[in-house]
Amino acid sequence: MTDLKQRLNIELENIEASLLELPASRSCANTSRIELAGIAALLHTFYNGVEKMLRSILQAKNVPLPDGPAWHQNLVTLAVERNIITQRTAQGLTPYLAFRHFFIHAYVIQLEAERLEPLLVEVDDVFEMVKNDIAEYYL
Repeated sequence: MTDLKQRLNIELENIEASLLELPASRSCANTSRIELAGIAALLHTFYNGVEKMLRSILQAKNVPLPDGPAWHQNLVTLAVERNIITQRTAQGLTPYLAFRHFFIHAYVIQLEAERLEPLLVEVDDVFEMVKNDIAEYYL
C-alpha cells in the first residue's frame, strides 16, 4: 500500500502543480491561440493524472484494467463499480474525458475559448471530488 500511496501522492502533486499554472481568473477571455493551447494541455494533464491514479488503485486491488477502444470510459465506469469514485465524481469527470479525446485528435486551431472555459471553471471542484473519493488510498 505504501508504494500505491507514494504513486498517488506524486500524481496529486503533479496535478496540483499543473492546475497552479492555469489562469487564476479561470477565464479564457482575451486569450491567444498559444494561451488556449497551454490551457488545453494543462486540462489534458489533469485528466491524464486522474486516469493514472485510477489505474494504480485498480491494479493494487488486482482488478484487470479495461482495454479496447472505449477503455478510457470503461476505466471510469469500473472505478465507480469498485467504489473508488462516486457516480457524482464520474459525472464531473465526463466533460474532461470527452475533452481528452478531442485534444488528442484535434488541431490547436480548433480550440475554442467558449468550450474550454467551463472546463477551466470546474476543474478545481472536480479535482476536490476526486481527492475526496480516493483519500483512503493516499492518506
